[in-house]
Amino acid sequence: MANLVGQQLGQYKLTALLGEGGMAAVYRAERLTLKSEVAVKVIKPGLITADKMGEFVRRFEREAETIAKLSHPHILKLFDYGRQEDQIYLVMEIIPGGSLADLIKRRPLALPEAARLLDHIAEALDYAHDQGIIHRDLKPQNVLLDARGNAILTDFGIAKLLNDTSGLTQSGMAMGTPSYMAPEQWQSHALDARADVYALGVMLFEILTGRLPYHGDTPLQMMYAHINEKPLPARDSRADLPESVERVITKALAKSPEDRFQSAGEMAAAFRIAITGVIPPGLEAIELSGDRTAPTPVGGIDKVRPHNSPKPQQGGGRGLLILGGITLITLVIALILLVGRTGQSAPAASTITPTLSAVAANPTTAPSLLVSPTFTPIFTDTPTETATATSAITNTEVPTATFTLSPTASPNQETLIAFILATETQRSVDIIASYTLTPSLTPSETPDQIGTARAAANQTLTAVVVASYTHTFTPTYTSTSTFTFTPSATFTPTHTPSSTFTPTSTLTPTLTLTPTSIPAGALNTLWTPVEQVINGVPMMLVPAGCFVMGNQNSANERPDHEVCFDQPFWIDKTEVTQAQFKRLAGVAAREPSFTGDNLPVEQINWTEAKVFCEKRGARLPTEAEWEYAARGPQGLEYPWGNDFVADNVTYYANSGSRTAEVGSRPGGVSWVGALDMAGNVWEWINDWYAETYSVNPKINPQGPANGISRVVRGGSWEPDGSGTRVFRGAYRGWWSPTGYNNRTGFRCVLPTAPAVSFAPTSDGFTGAAATAIPAGTANTFWTPLERSFDGAAMVYVPAGCFMMGSTEQQIADLSAIYGDNFKDESPIHEVCLSRAFWIDKTEVSQAQFRQLGGKASLKPRFTGDTLPVEQINWFEAREFCQMRGGRLPTEAEWEYAARGPASAEYPWGDVWSWENLVYEFTAGGQTAPVGSRPGGASWVGALDMSGNVWEWVNSLYWSYPYQADAREQDTGKANTSEFLRVIRGGSWYSHPKDILPRGRDRNLPGDSSSIIGFRCA
Repeated sequence: MANLVGQQLGQYKLTALLGEGGMAAVYRAERLTLKSEVAVKVIKPGLITADKMGEFVRRFEREAETIAKLSHPHILKLFDYGRQEDQIYLVMEIIPGGSLADLIKRRPLALPEAARLLDHIAEALDYAHDQGIIHRDLKPQNVLLDARGNAILTDFGIAKLLNDTSGLTQSGMAMGTPSYMAPEQWQSHALDARADVYALGVMLFEILTGRLPYHGDTPLQMMYAHINEKPLPARDSRADLPESVERVITKALAKSPEDRFQSAGEMAAAFRIAITGVIPPGLEAIELSGDRTAPTPVGGIDKVRPHNSPKPQQGGGRGLLILGGITLITLVIALILLVGRTGQSAPAASTITPTLSAVAANPTTAPSLLVSPTFTPIFTDTPTETATATSAITNTEVPTATFTLSPTASPNQETLIAFILATETQRSVDIIASYTLTPSLTPSETPDQIGTARAAANQTLTAVVVASYTHTFTPTYTSTSTFTFTPSATFTPTHTPSSTFTPTSTLTPTLTLTPTSIPAGALNTLWTPVEQVINGVPMMLVPAGCFVMGNQNSANERPDHEVCFDQPFWIDKTEVTQAQFKRLAGVAAREPSFTGDNLPVEQINWTEAKVFCEKRGARLPTEAEWEYAARGPQGLEYPWGNDFVADNVTYYANSGSRTAEVGSRPGGVSWVGALDMAGNVWEWINDWYAETYSVNPKINPQGPANGISRVVRGGSWEPDGSGTRVFRGAYRGWWSPTGYNNRTGFRCVLPTAPAVSFAPTSDGFTGAAATAIPAGTANTFWTPLERSFDGAAMVYVPAGCFMMGSTEQQIADLSAIYGDNFKDESPIHEVCLSRAFWIDKTEVSQAQFRQLGGKASLKPRFTGDTLPVEQINWFEAREFCQMRGGRLPTEAEWEYAARGPASAEYPWGDVWSWENLVYEFTAGGQTAPVGSRPGGASWVGALDMSGNVWEWVNSLYWSYPYQADAREQDTGKANTSEFLRVIRGGSWYSHPKDILPRGRDRNLPGDSSSIIGFRCA
């Protein structure tokens, strides 16, 4: 497809190529009527045969109108569509954060991060399915990420549109992306929402492992794998994954749609349960219509849709059995996670009658109900198991509920529900017990027996009992029972002397990534909260980092300015409680207005709060520390996000005109895990109040040296005339330090040993000299961060170490083919960069050079706004960077930004890919638009570091080992062979040997060439 940059489609002028796939190309465009930026997707003309064009246009218009009606925060908005000659296009909002595919190229995601994105995608899919729209081409490339890291789903309906009208169906082909297509999609069967669930299962596997569950070199091989083969185990690629996560993926990838999750929401909920063990709110109360309502007790047994009943409607709606406080969906999810079975039939054999009794203990009697499910084990013995569940619920009478499972021969798994009646004054306990018998001769056939007992009454209370153990009776078979439990019950299994009891428990590991100091603008979700009890008080770790403090739109919050902390610190998880204040010998002149051990201290002045913190070896937080702990590097409006949520705050509308127990609003938690940073009580701050901020110092700022009032932060339970604005993290209040009231309390901070130090560089940049990322660390450790400076996109490079240059073997291999031209890359040696820095995301484009006042004696050989500047010498490139307040990168900085601490062979990794760069065989004899090979992104997100144009760096061409010594000197206008400057990265004219990021070349600084450009740092 020809590059359309510079052309106009309707009212849209195409300004840059953002990406190109098999079906379409996407361009950045300017909407001329509103002077706004949009994305324009142009369908490739070759996909539509001439005889189908008329039909395609009619269907295209209908589909576009349908998609445009989709209105959901996680679905890309379609603004417009049109046709100009043979160009058919869609106009959409432009999303700046790249795609999910870009993200997972860097690293597999941590489980909480994966769950958050899965929730977003599932919500979007369920919404679209309810509108009767199936995606059909779900894949990471079609999930965009906005500036806050939220997932935005795009390309709804495109695959169906092309499949139905391009003539592919007649040739027996199926439209989609082979790696993500469900078996029924390959077989051209009618599709429903569960085809998208399958694709979501493939994506989840890829998100967590960085790999695909099926491998094949051709579409035919992929088709065979998806239809016939089992997926690869995810835990083979990532050993820290819980087994329960593996089961979620396996169910999502079931060959039959009937055996999968029946909606994307079900799958997301199952994944949440798998990684947390907690049933998400809302699952416990889904009516038959699918609408969420309050929990309702049920007094009978409802029928469950059998496997041979009609399929769900396309929209994904389905009936769910309400069982006490737990729906059938929750039972199904629990059974998937705990038993891992999908309902296979068992071999024929003799019938036996093992029994399993579950007793919910408390001193009341209740009748028992015999339940007789059926299955077909292969045994010669009759085991008997008894389990006792002891309720830990206080002041609640719970009946004794006993049920017995008596299996008999049957080929299918049955799920049965036993209801045990209790008195009207008693609440009920739900016990889920999974009983699995495994014949030793046929271990692949594992029939399941599931019994569920419920004592029902007017109210519903759920206790899910869980444990795992194995019994051995005779050499001919083993029997395994599996349970799960919630914190509301204690499970005490009992067993006969002939059995072996092995309790097990599963912990979900939390991956905490602690990179160098976190830069302003980074996503808060990069951090996983760390809690520690210090002197009996829970405290949360706040990592070193930066954020933009204040708000330009509010008078006393100006100016907004970047603030950095050179060391982490601890902050109290909650406001100081009355119990903590008493236990740690706090002294205050007044008693609290509202008394209770877990209520926050109030009626305390600034000095009393300060003295208490100092007794603990701590202090009151500074304004900057408090705001950073509340808002994070992302600079959120509120501790939890950018929108006010009433349930997250104790305030005038829900407080009952008094304080609440600390931590009683868990939804209001900040990025570090601190609670009540909005509402309940204002909090004393160490700093004196001033009307405006001083922007100095930037590092570890303190308030003014003196003043009249002390700052308070966070708002309280009582209205003060400013509405909900006071709960914003940037909002500032102030009181007299000697004053008392019942709406002000405090929390303390405790410094830690320095982990990161900041120092200004000689050129005016400020970098973070962190505990450097060690050489050899995987590049996926880092999540790229991008920011615009003067209209130029730059990416952040953290402090760290790498192995610079080439090994003797690498040099020998190249020399054997190309001659002895590579010795300047040795010896290989470790180089550490003590300061972080920013580097241009792409080579400087001609538009940037012109807009920012760049000057060059020669015009580029190849002209175009998005093409890189070339025909520029070293002096001109240096002058342009200095004009921007930057400089040319050193040779070490350039190679580190390209290769990372892992010292990768190429910017994108260690495996060659010709699609990732513009070089001799892909260039077509000229430069390409900067950033047009997104697959070639380096670990920090820098593009074109291999190919397109060589890049000037600051360094003189001296031999290794590299040292930041006189090689970075200013040699004036000297243009002789004594002062050659290094060029890096290869060009559009280069052979593969020259595009290695460890490779070096040189040029006279006063010379220009159409193969040399630059970028700034």
